[in-house]
Amino acid sequence: MPNRRERRAALFTSPPASPTQPKTRQKKTRRKPVSSVDVVLFCLSGAMALALTLIGQNPNHGAVLVIVLSLFMTAFLVAPVLHLAWVTNTHSAFVRFTRIALVMTVMSLIVGFFVWFAWPTAHRHTLSKKEHNAFEEPLLGAQKPPMHIQIACPAADERTCTYATQFQTYFSEVGWDVDGTVQRVTLVRPMQGVILVEHGGTEESQTTKWKWNVGGWTVLSPTYENVYQAFSNIGIEPDGSANYALPENQITIYFGPEREFESQPTTLSDTIVNLRRERAAGLVPAPGQAPTPEMIEKSREQNK
Repeated sequence: MPNRRERRAALFTSPPASPTQPKTRQKKTRRKPVSSVDVVLFCLSGAMALALTLIGQNPNHGAVLVIVLSLFMTAFLVAPVLHLAWVTNTHSAFVRFTRIALVMTVMSLIVGFFVWFAWPTAHRHTLSKKEHNAFEEPLLGAQKPPMHIQIACPAADERTCTYATQFQTYFSEVGWDVDGTVQRVTLVRPMQGVILVEHGGTEESQTTKWKWNVGGWTVLSPTYENVYQAFSNIGIEPDGSANYALPENQITIYFGPEREFESQPTTLSDTIVNLRRERAAGLVPAPGQAPTPEMIEKSREQNK
């Protein structure tokens, strides 16, 4: 017989569930693991984004390359985006559709940003405010020595001459002596790109039978180097040339037909690089300064 305490405990104890009574279980949504394929596709889209970033820093890349890379980037992103847990973990078709539309919009904006960043600028165009300032920066201050600037272009190329005319304004704004006319010339040997022409060479060397390894020497004055740097700042690497008929205090800037890659280094670019390397090593004086005895001695030792 159960005692009083056992009977009292039985009153507050629920009876055990019947073995035939079904048990109710809550349905849990299990999160699917991230697919290795989605990881690979996401990494490939990141590689495309990196490629667009790198080519965006080169002003001479083509629009076709940007379009191809952006299409690959979009294709690689679609599957990983649609398989996001936030998109798939819903039982409502309307909510899922809304989330798909939202993530696809965000993805399109991201791809569009990279396309906008990497899209090539027109090669020859009116300079933007940023380019304008970058061009004039090396031209500020006193010229050493003062030089007269003459803009020249091909006689029968109106488009190139129109492009060249804007540079008269840029030189004039910083106080340089600029000829008011754009000289139209016809060269015996046509040249592409931007050419900085100074007095140099002799009449004999430039009028006799031409040889590939014979040319005229010019003096790389500080002013000449500043003009080079102004064009280099806007992605144009000019070349150099000599003309015995030019006055010694003049730089003629000849704008020929556009080169395919205007930022590709020229012979003048290599010369300037070597000059600055020697200047950093103490072999060449700074622009406008006379060489010191130590520089002369170092130069003699190097040339032995």
